[in-house]
Amino acid sequence: MSSKPYLPQILSVNQGKQYQVEWDYQEYPESGVLFEREQYLTGFIEGFVTALNIPESDIVCLSSFTGTIKNLSKNNAEKVQVMLENMLVPLAEKRHESIKKDRPK
Repeated sequence: MSSKPYLPQILSVNQGKQYQVEWDYQEYPESGVLFEREQYLTGFIEGFVTALNIPESDIVCLSSFTGTIKNLSKNNAEKVQVMLENMLVPLAEKRHESIKKDRPK
């Protein structure tokens, strides 16, 4: 196991006047928490997106471990990206630390 955690990749992509936010898990043990808590995390992300009035037609896919939302304003893209970074990354980091502690030495 690496001393550095493999974290979800979260990107905001400028597509001219609009932005697209994409996120994806990494196939490492740290990502297990994103699947274990999928229902809660996906519900939170859906609620956040709904609160920003992002139309369903702009949601390409959305779950706790992968997603793409298109046609976002810069402001909404930043909000979605920060929310995902603040929610998903700490969970993966915490799981990484837990796995490191539990590893036989």
